[in-house]
Amino acid sequence: MKKLFSTLLLAVAVIFVQCGASAQNFLIEPDGVGPIRHGVYVNTLPDKVEGLYDSREMLEEYDEMEDEYRYTCYFKLNGDVRVIADLNEDSMVCYVLTSGSEIRSKSGAYDPMPAREFILLPGIKTIVNPDMDYFQIRFQIDGLDVLIDYYQFSAEGQKKYDAALRSGVAPKFVPSDFNAESYIMINREY
Repeated sequence: MKKLFSTLLLAVAVIFVQCGASAQNFLIEPDGVGPIRHGVYVNTLPDKVEGLYDSREMLEEYDEMEDEYRYTCYFKLNGDVRVIADLNEDSMVCYVLTSGSEIRSKSGAYDPMPAREFILLPGIKTIVNPDMDYFQIRFQIDGLDVLIDYYQFSAEGQKKYDAALRSGVAPKFVPSDFNAESYIMINREY
């Protein structure tokens, strides 16, 4: 009985390690994740990629405001959306968005990550650009552009933000510079 229990425990441990390893094989990179990359035609992608997606759903919507059709492919794993790809009319991937903490950048950033956790990651670069209309302060990590809305900064964070716009010098942000409910958005506009 002890031998059976030990064998069963070992099998469960191996499965747990293998499942964890497969999810960690996919990193958010500037051009996408796994085989879902900017410039790739969605019809050339595999039907399933173990640990990333087991199904996909195409959606075509008419955007009255822009007077155009929008094409989106939702890549799901066990029914949960893991990756969203915006497509052009030829089904070429133009924009890739990941969903959830299972898929991260090399340094650990994910979409949507709490800003207070994000700011503690190593290798963050703060970019100040007062000439932009929106997101005049942006962050970069692992080659990814990271956005945090101005109103997600705390009062102290907004003071640092405003001073940086006047001086052009990037401040050192800390977790308390963000509201508790603030999240990052990894921007992948190509």
